[in-house]
Amino acid sequence: EMTVTPTSDSLVTLIEQALQTGDDALLEQCFACDDEDVVNQTSRRLPSGRIVLLMRRLVSKFEKRPSRGLLLTRWLAALLRHHTAYLVTVPDLTAQLAGLSQMLEQRLSSYSRLTALGGRLDLLLSRMHSGEGMRADARPLVVMKED
Repeated sequence: EMTVTPTSDSLVTLIEQALQTGDDALLEQCFACDDEDVVNQTSRRLPSGRIVLLMRRLVSKFEKRPSRGLLLTRWLAALLRHHTAYLVTVPDLTAQLAGLSQMLEQRLSSYSRLTALGGRLDLLLSRMHSGEGMRADARPLVVMKED
């Protein structure tokens, strides 16, 4: 069964209709598009007056279901990339998007810790594979203490 990728023309129209009528199901259909070129073209063509409302809806969906982060952040990134000049003129935008900022900070913090743990595990595994694994009577060369 073939799936048809929507065009940016149709998505612009559908997003504007969904925002105007408050149709969440229609907005979900639009956000389901994961073709990066179509998302970029659609974001570029959206009128500036709808960007803040659309971003708030995206952030709300992201806060409710963080597991959809990859798809929703693709849309957020495209909107930010194409409408930055307009967004910097919006008063109190920082307050409106505070939830998004906080959620991203939490994820970045977790990512940093997981990356550090992965690096330590890689180091341990590489030493074990190279024959330099620790013996039962060996003392560690370095002891790391975390805060």
